[in-house]
Amino acid sequence: MKKMMFADVDGTFMDFNTYSMELSMEGVDLLRRNNIPLVLVSSKTYAEMTAIMDQAGLYNHFAFENGCGIAFPDGNGGYTTEISGPGTQVLKKKLILIEEITEKKFTSILDLADEEISAYSGLDMRRAALSKKRIATLPFISGDCELFSDSDIDELNIRLAGTGLEVTRGGRFNHLLPSRAGKSYAVRRIYTFYSTEGGVKTGACGDSYNDLDMLDNVDVGYIVRRPDGSYMTGTGFLVTTGAGPAGFTEAVKDFIKLFPD
Repeated sequence: MKKMMFADVDGTFMDFNTYSMELSMEGVDLLRRNNIPLVLVSSKTYAEMTAIMDQAGLYNHFAFENGCGIAFPDGNGGYTTEISGPGTQVLKKKLILIEEITEKKFTSILDLADEEISAYSGLDMRRAALSKKRIATLPFISGDCELFSDSDIDELNIRLAGTGLEVTRGGRFNHLLPSRAGKSYAVRRIYTFYSTEGGVKTGACGDSYNDLDMLDNVDVGYIVRRPDGSYMTGTGFLVTTGAGPAGFTEAVKDFIKLFPD
């Protein structure tokens, strides 16, 4: 039986606070031994993701910038990419729409200094710089760094209907992105490359609101707990006991047991 596993990165594959992936490596090794591709699906940039893929010893498809970018292995150690939407610079000009609807001011990640990103996110300076190399989406925050609630996002996306834009929320930033793209699109798009010879059983795990569409598009979805033990409730997905990378490895073990060869 063919299988594949999708996983969010921040707060799932990597620890939310330390960015360590040490506790995920047991899950990576299990997937590798069982010939199950691991596809990382993240809000991070292409530059950030290629560094993470190298660090984890992975060379598979992956999705970046909330699935609005997809990387396809080219067979020579590199990748070709597919990008959805008008691009980050166009989205930056559209941020005023969100400000008009909410009557609040927002700052895009492009307008934050590397030092500010590092202080807010815990990224080192090199990774903070890489996080600004956006080509498809626009992370943004308010002055008080308060993220949109679920109801805020629902209302905003109703108001944005017809603009070709939508809003979602990650672990640290709100995100403006093109509609009809996102993590669910990336999962479906990548799935087609693994399902040409019959059905493939799929699993996915994530910890944030922007992971829900991804979990909706697989056979088994896992909500990974946050470092404080909390988790998104009312989703209908399985919930791990462990947090972050420990939860990722736990989800991998359960997925393999659910669909034995």
